[in-house]
Amino acid sequence: MYMSLPTMIAEILSFVVFFILLQRVAFPPVARILEERRRRVTEALKDAERERQEAERLRRTLEEELEEARREARRILDQAVKQAQAESQELLARAKHEAEQLVKSARDEVEAEKERALRSMHEQVVELSVAIAEKILLREVDEREHRALIDRFLAEVGSAS
Repeated sequence: MYMSLPTMIAEILSFVVFFILLQRVAFPPVARILEERRRRVTEALKDAERERQEAERLRRTLEEELEEARREARRILDQAVKQAQAESQELLARAKHEAEQLVKSARDEVEAEKERALRSMHEQVVELSVAIAEKILLREVDEREHRALIDRFLAEVGSAS
């Protein structure tokens, strides 16, 4: 393949003219499109990075809030346990005090009943002693009658109590 110099120069000139034409007509829109695409990709990457940072910030915030909620729940639970223990101790102390009061009241009542019974027995013994003394004084008794009176007195005292 043989080319003549004028053909070669014509081809080089047409190539240069075509290249200049392309550079003025076709390359600027393509360059704009490529630049716009590069800008959008860069912007999308920046947006993605901002979104990632925001998501990370939100994750940390939520973790902090969750930990705070856990601490608050533990505090509330501890407070409820302490309050329940205090109320339990108070109820136990109140019940113990009431039981002590009941025992004291029962003891006082038993003691009072014992005192009444002793007074009643004492009165009965005195009455019976007076009755026996009257009987003895009203008649003279020998030893056998005296023993019988004492036995009868003791039997009456035994049956009265």
